Amino acid sequence: TITEEGEAAFQHLLRENLATHYSVQFAGNIGLAFLDELSPDDARAHLLQRRAVLQAEAEALQAAPIHAGSFQLLLEHQARHLQAELDWLDDVLGRLG
Repeated sequence: TITEEGEAAFQHLLRENLATHYSVQFAGNIGLAFLDELSPDDARAHLLQRRAVLQAEAEALQAAPIHAGSFQLLLEHQARHLQAELDWLDDVLGRLG
């Protein structure tokens, strides 16, 4: 069981977390900064590899069973981010020609 003090701390941290926006940092952005150093064909080949990984992750997430309660929100949030990344990557690939 949780103490009354522990419950109060949990409630405080929960509300603080829900009210806070955490900026996302993309580890793969450094490669994008130097994408011009590759030929369009080479860049495309590597970005297509990235896309395949993203697509597989999105498909695995879509195959997950529906979860009860607010845990489902975590899955939906991740699915939206993956789809946005796929859409963006498709745009980048289209610009490479």
